[in-house]
This record gives sequence, C-alpha cells and structure tokens, in this order.
Amino acid sequence: MNAESDGGLGLIFVVDDEPMICELAVMALGRKGYQVEVASSVPEALERFKLLSSRLAAVIVDKNLPGSNGIDLIDTFRLTVPDLPALLISGELMTGDGSFTGPTAVVGKPFRLEELSATLAEVIARRGR
Repeated sequence: MNAESDGGLGLIFVVDDEPMICELAVMALGRKGYQVEVASSVPEALERFKLLSSRLAAVIVDKNLPGSNGIDLIDTFRLTVPDLPALLISGELMTGDGSFTGPTAVVGKPFRLEELSATLAEVIARRGR
C-alpha cells in the first residue's frame, strides 16, 4: 500500500499492526505530500526496511507490536540509518526515560491527524542537527 505524490515531501514508513491506523496514515500523509509505505508486522517491517532505508524521510512505529515493541524496532532501523527520524505512536502514557536517541517524538493514541503530521514534520526538520 502506498500513496504517490508529485515531488512530495519524502517517503514515510509506517509500522502498525492495526490496519485502520495504516490506512489513515496513507490517506492523511499522502494528502500532505508524503509517499507512504506500510508494514503490519515486525518481520515484514524488517524486510521492507532493507528495500526502503536509503530513501526514507522518517518512520512512524507503533510502540506495541506482536512479538516485539516499537522502541526495539526503531533501534534496529537505526543500526542501518543512525539519524533516521522516528515517531513512536502509543496508547500508553510515555515519559522520557532516555531510551531514545536522535530526533524521536511520541504521539499518543488516539491522535488527531494534524497532530501526527505536525509532529512528523518536526522530527524530519530536526534530522542532522
């Protein structure tokens, strides 16, 4: 599943096991000018990441994934792309515990699509600082 755009703001990789979240991300971020690719499991995400890593503007990852968690997945992605902007989405209350490195933010579920896209733009803008 992807959303094509002319020129666009970059490629966003969404990893979430909830199909509705993936569909909303494709529609909402596609309208904002991003290309969006999705994966619904950790094994699928790892395979797709190999193909997409050199072109990614950012990743959006659910904190709770079957058999793993989003924080570990982001850490794995960053072994290949150390400065990869990452946005973690979670239905749990999160506090800053030093687990994150680089330009990472957390957006709580349920979230407004405007909040998601604004936070995404912020983490992308911080890349390389």
